Amino acid sequence: KNKSEALNWWRESIENLNVLVFHTNHQGITVELEEARGFSISESRFPVITLNSKDSNSGRIFTLLHELVHLMLNEGGVCDCREHAVGKQMPQVEVLCNHTAGAILVPFDILMKHEVVMEHRDGGKGFRWEDGEIDVLSSDFSVSNEVLLRRLLIFGLTSE
Repeated sequence: KNKSEALNWWRESIENLNVLVFHTNHQGITVELEEARGFSISESRFPVITLNSKDSNSGRIFTLLHELVHLMLNEGGVCDCREHAVGKQMPQVEVLCNHTAGAILVPFDILMKHEVVMEHRDGGKGFRWEDGEIDVLSSDFSVSNEVLLRRLLIFGLTSE
């Protein structure tokens, strides 16, 4: 119904895989988004994903899945936005984790069958998307506009 419910569903689903999921907000101690969006600890017995409570629900959903991929690769770590500054190459493992999280959240076949995408393509609008179209799609998939736009770019439905 909304991104809050989507976050709870994803969190519960991942906890059912015996992964501990936490949010950074303990007794008034918080972590700034610039510091980290989340991190994971790849302990075989007690794998952990921690999400930044200051992030949006859609941001936390993406980070949750991104960090799950890190755990599956047995490469826990901290997602630090500053680490990948403009002009620096993003490490391949980060590219893989981002791509996989996006693919889970916005699968190609479901996106292509979405009414907004079908109307957009049939209307011959090309690469130009209206803000309202992106808003509807990102809401329906419970992702940020950025994740949705990245998926459209990967599928050749928009330009950089």
